[in-house]
Amino acid sequence: MSRVSFLLRHPGRALSGLSIITAAAGLTVGSGANFSATAANAATVFTTGNLTLSDTAQTDGAGAFVDSAVILTAANMKPGDISTGLVAIQNTGSLAGALNLAAADVSTNSLAGDLSLRIINCGQWTTPTVAPTTCAGTVSVYKGTLAGASLTPIPRLAAGEGHLYKFIVSLPTSAGNADQSSAANATFDWTATTT
Repeated sequence: MSRVSFLLRHPGRALSGLSIITAAAGLTVGSGANFSATAANAATVFTTGNLTLSDTAQTDGAGAFVDSAVILTAANMKPGDISTGLVAIQNTGSLAGALNLAAADVSTNSLAGDLSLRIINCGQWTTPTVAPTTCAGTVSVYKGTLAGASLTPIPRLAAGEGHLYKFIVSLPTSAGNADQSSAANATFDWTATTT
């Protein structure tokens, strides 16, 4: 009797023998001892920096600097009058940023279009909390009407860096009767964007 004929006549015995051989092979392979090791790094900490601005103004160029104060007041103006004020802007955050200024909520009357505004960058400082109180700068970063006020951006304001700006507003001698008893206002919004 050949093996093939035996397998064909007794398939159950053949399968049980094959099962025993397979189980024995599995035990032989699975019973080997394995060494293993692990290592772990200390916890990695991820943090983000911040970009914050300090805005202090010396109203009408006199007195103490006050947080987010009015930069200048120009009351009871007549043609030819000038009013000035200083504002210190400092990056008090830990990241550098580009600084921009825009006039918001600007009046749309004749006076807003006639008032001349000049903004001078008086210079940079890095003393943590003390801004200069005088403006020796002559570089205009804006010169035009109140209605169109914006600032030539400072491309990079480093952490701790500050700039002093002088605002000069004037009512030209050519102002006409349409500006009498008028009022104009604007809010100056400083923004910094990370670079």
